[in-house]
Amino acid sequence: LLAKEGEAAIPALLDAIGDWVDPDAVPRANGAEDAAYASATSPSLAANAPLVRPAEISAVRALGGNAYAAVAPFLTALPALAPLNVNTAAPEVLTAALPDLRGDALAGLLADRARAPYSSVANFRSRLPMGVAFADEAGFGVTSNHFIVTVTSRQGDAIAQARSGHHSPARLAVGHRRQ
Repeated sequence: LLAKEGEAAIPALLDAIGDWVDPDAVPRANGAEDAAYASATSPSLAANAPLVRPAEISAVRALGGNAYAAVAPFLTALPALAPLNVNTAAPEVLTAALPDLRGDALAGLLADRARAPYSSVANFRSRLPMGVAFADEAGFGVTSNHFIVTVTSRQGDAIAQARSGHHSPARLAVGHRRQ
């Protein structure tokens, strides 16, 4: 997802994000800790903690408005590591996770997923188009236990919207993504 910022920018972005969330005060090669944030035009401190809301990442040094705008629709902040659900992941996220999955291969995979959601990671692997490298299954899954619920209410010209993150201790199979 960050590749749109240019290959040279990626190490700086990843180091800056890593320093933002890690608990130490030692800056990475291309990162920034409290001293760098304190000397900025609008002084602040690094969070030194996991993200609670996706919008927090916009405060990370090196992740300017364009970079943040490019990745914001695909970000979430979870309280724990969670596998990427291949049944619900956006096309852009699938392509970021599997760089060989582009163009017609991606379109075919999405059409296949719409017809029949993946029952397991092995099932996903078996249905990948030829030539798509898939070396490490550890970060992938076909179920979710974190959900964002959005409620929109309209009365006349007034619109109210609320979003909330929810966690279900049981992993739930989710077969499609509604928009």
